[in-house]
Amino acid sequence: MGWAKILLTREVDEETRRSALVTIEKSARSQAKLIEDLIDSARVASGKLRLELRPINLFEIIETVYNLQRPTAEAKKITLRFSADKENIQVFGDPMRLQQVFTNLLSNALKFTNEGGSVQISVQTDADLVKIAFRDNGQGISSDLLPSIFGQFQQGDETTSRKGSGLGLGLSIVKILIKKHKGQVLAESGGIGQGSTFTVTLPVYSQETDIPAEIEKSNSQENKLLDGIKILVVEDDQDSREVLQLFLEQNGAIVKSADSANKAISLLREAQPDLPNIIVSDLAMPDIDGYSLIKQIRSLPKEKGSKIPALALSAFASNENKRKALASGFQKYHTKPFEPDGIIEDIRELVDK
Repeated sequence: MGWAKILLTREVDEETRRSALVTIEKSARSQAKLIEDLIDSARVASGKLRLELRPINLFEIIETVYNLQRPTAEAKKITLRFSADKENIQVFGDPMRLQQVFTNLLSNALKFTNEGGSVQISVQTDADLVKIAFRDNGQGISSDLLPSIFGQFQQGDETTSRKGSGLGLGLSIVKILIKKHKGQVLAESGGIGQGSTFTVTLPVYSQETDIPAEIEKSNSQENKLLDGIKILVVEDDQDSREVLQLFLEQNGAIVKSADSANKAISLLREAQPDLPNIIVSDLAMPDIDGYSLIKQIRSLPKEKGSKIPALALSAFASNENKRKALASGFQKYHTKPFEPDGIIEDIRELVDK
């Protein structure tokens, strides 16, 4: 915005004008990436992330990503290598989404590798699986960060020299997309300054494998994972409340929602003795926040709901917020936008207990 203002209001020389336009273009591309990540996260949160699955040659997808990222590598004087044990690797997937995954992993490797470094893409196949590894000798990942590297809004350790813009959504989206392709993604690093390796594993497609039927069956099962579970949702934001309620209902839950802590307490009174099986509550709410709400519920008699398990849902991702929520009486903690598979798993776990 600053450069745009200068160009609109001042006469500048050709060198300054070009520098301004390059900066504006770079910023616009960065902003577009942030928006795309937010949109994908919104689709995930609402259960509307859809894949167009079909048999594809994975080699061609990775080769395309490699060729698109070569100019970036050359500009940073990074040696970029690509090797594969075969050129016809059939998988059942969404080509655009898999290209998104591999572009994210390769661009991250280039971003966090210093000038003069190297990045290697290697593809290995066997009868059932294909492994795609992205190895770099860049800045590496600390041992503290490594276990949560695929979490939403997770960014590099602020105490290290890892730099780069972003919301910390890219790797969480990578994990979700690979999981939807029935695969896995793993991050490894020896620590800061030791480089890192991200490995994606996908099932190989064969004509004998009836993958479309398996996916249909899997989706049908997922839609019933919360079948009959009674859930009280407490969320003051109308859009967030409606999305969460719709998602839970689509998975078979019986949902009542409240837009405030007072409304939630009122619904609990009305529900007796048919209390909800679990409470999913926002933390930041006007008047009475989620921390105070769960403390009120825990002070009630057992027959009025004090033992109902509760899951906190918040835009705050810090460890302190999580610690405070668990100390207040919640059993689980999720950040927004929520990861569908994770929140379903935790609801089932709490209800089963």
